[in-house]
Amino acid sequence: MRSSFFEFNVAASALFTARAGLDTVSHNVANASAAGYSRQYVKQRAAQPMPLNNGRGMIGTGSEVYGIGQWRDIYLDGKYREKTSVLGEYSAKSTQLALIERVMGEMSDTGLSAAITDFFNELKNLETSANDSTFRANALELGDSFAAAARTSYETLLKQQSDLNAEVKAVVTVINDIGQRIANLNDQIFRYEIRGDAANDLRDERARLTDELSRYVNIEAAETESSEGGTTVRRYTVSINGHEFVRGSQAETLGVAERRATDANGDAVSVYRNPEDNPGLYDVVWAATGEIMDVYHPNLTGELRGLIDARDGNNDDAIKGAAAVSYDDTTGELVVSLPAGARRDVNPAGGVIAVYDPSTGRVTEYEYTSFTYNADGSTATLTIANPSPNDLFTRAGVSMSVGVTTDYKGVPYYLDQLNSLVRTFATAVNYGQRLDGSAIPGVIGHADGYDLTGRNTASPLFTYLENGAAVSAANYDIYRMTAANFAVNPEIKANPALLAAASEATGGVSDNRVVLSFANIASDGSLFREGNIRDYIIGISSTLGTDAKQADNFAASYGDITSAIDNQRAAVSGVDINEEMVSMIKYQQQYQAAAKLINIIDGIYDLTINQLGV
Repeated sequence: MRSSFFEFNVAASALFTARAGLDTVSHNVANASAAGYSRQYVKQRAAQPMPLNNGRGMIGTGSEVYGIGQWRDIYLDGKYREKTSVLGEYSAKSTQLALIERVMGEMSDTGLSAAITDFFNELKNLETSANDSTFRANALELGDSFAAAARTSYETLLKQQSDLNAEVKAVVTVINDIGQRIANLNDQIFRYEIRGDAANDLRDERARLTDELSRYVNIEAAETESSEGGTTVRRYTVSINGHEFVRGSQAETLGVAERRATDANGDAVSVYRNPEDNPGLYDVVWAATGEIMDVYHPNLTGELRGLIDARDGNNDDAIKGAAAVSYDDTTGELVVSLPAGARRDVNPAGGVIAVYDPSTGRVTEYEYTSFTYNADGSTATLTIANPSPNDLFTRAGVSMSVGVTTDYKGVPYYLDQLNSLVRTFATAVNYGQRLDGSAIPGVIGHADGYDLTGRNTASPLFTYLENGAAVSAANYDIYRMTAANFAVNPEIKANPALLAAASEATGGVSDNRVVLSFANIASDGSLFREGNIRDYIIGISSTLGTDAKQADNFAASYGDITSAIDNQRAAVSGVDINEEMVSMIKYQQQYQAAAKLINIIDGIYDLTINQLGV
């Protein structure tokens, strides 16, 4: 049965509905410029009708607001986050390559190339004045300038790698912070919506944080519904490259751990993935289990991946294809055969060996705590503590690489290029040979020459320092030379008369054939794969420039793509002030009409009750 004041209730429902609409419009306008805000709208429907007294038909009872919705496109959100991850990766690479360019980009014009050119030009003066102490001192000084330029470039790159390592740690901290905030919002949303309401503003903030997280690492976000105790529960999860990171109100924590291992004496030692690495570089780990996160996974993107590639990228330059020949599970010694041309500068103190098993298609990493080349150089002995499974090394078709490879050209790649430059240069000047041991036509090495006293000391002109002193001739190993310890022989620098310019003991002070032959080093087109020394340096700069330009282009391209997708999202979710003004006028007129209706009904009741009986 209808209430005596039924019409009042119907008109009042219209009043309340219009008021809810105006409140929603006001909220939209207030947040029109808020980051991540999604436009909200009133969910309105006709109220439950009532049957007529005669049972024929039903009469409407007004309207009701059953919720406040928001406009959001989940598909566009997913596409935006996918592209944002790639944008984050290439933005980081673009920034880091620009820094490397500052170090290496001028090599072909004013840096190392100019220093080498000046050194060889000064040697020309010795071709005619081999006994002139001033020319000898100048040549040695310019050689020292070249060594100093190489050391400066190398040390600057090492500093950049340390900075990148710190940035990796900082990004991990940011990822953890965002993950915990998302988990906290999940808890708040759950508590709010368990009553059946919609926590629209909290959901907007959660979506904004999810967008932010996607810049640092590629993610997959999903909300699922399940029935728990007769109640429908929504659970929001965020996964990082397939690994669940946030589930409901719980968030995992990422951490960083220095690459360390325990040697045979029980001491902690640094582990190097690249021979050139700084000690103490971080692995990213899942804090709860200590499991190392696979930051080299081909599907991983985001700023974290960009930093990792810049920090660790070695362009697949590692000892690859080495086959195990024996393993002693008592001593933990693994003897491996090495392929032709294998790198000989592997860090002897510790590193990582990656073993590939073709039967399973899996790569297993082992940390080794020593690496020793055997006498003939074709085999090496590694010490691995308690590997599991240790029979992996003897399986058919197994191959391995010393060092974990990545096809990106990051700091380690350019450090290796500098090392190759000084090693090749030093070998050519000292012994008249290429790095592979073949003779350079027309070149007499300094070690084969004679100084002003007619002595042949077999001393290298360019050597390397250990603990601040030149390494002894007996311990000289070109693969222990790096651009960081590369130097002119201090003994010769202190006494220019020891510079071996003569090719024979009895050649006299005018014998200049050793320094005369050095001109062939500068012009030898087979010294490097790229050609002569200058070609090699230009090649490094060109490679760097190409990679930097590619990173810039990708960053710009994905910046445009993410902007386009964001504009599409704004078309769905953004607040349009003009549309809100239209809605405001609509609800205002609805409110006024409902108020007028109440006045009319009031007048009818006043006439019926108070005036008809007078």
